[in-house]
Amino acid sequence: MSELYGENWMIIIAVSLVITWVVGLTPPLLIRFAFIRSPIGKWLSFFLSFIFFMINVVFFTWLGSESKTHSALALVAFVSFFILTYKKKTKSDIEKEKIEKAIKNKELKERKEKNQSDWSNQ
Repeated sequence: MSELYGENWMIIIAVSLVITWVVGLTPPLLIRFAFIRSPIGKWLSFFLSFIFFMINVVFFTWLGSESKTHSALALVAFVSFFILTYKKKTKSDIEKEKIEKAIKNKELKERKEKNQSDWSNQ
């Protein structure tokens, strides 16, 4: 590694990593927590994450990035999507999920009992 990046290769890689993540995540963080302040729909989040990915690829290529796959930028895009769509669950959301799960379990149990009774009648 020192032959490729010089003697301070660990510092160079660490700085590159920080720059990639800071530059890549600043726009979604600003949109989500400073401008809109609420979760965005999945399709709009997907579209924005894709646009940011493309802008980041162009930007880092312009800066002289030699990456062929831009896999770090793809990870940044996935995290951007999560940031834009993330919604913290409230107690009422958790209670709703429990109720829905109980109703679903009850319906499944009733179907199972009905199917068993249908089979026993034949």
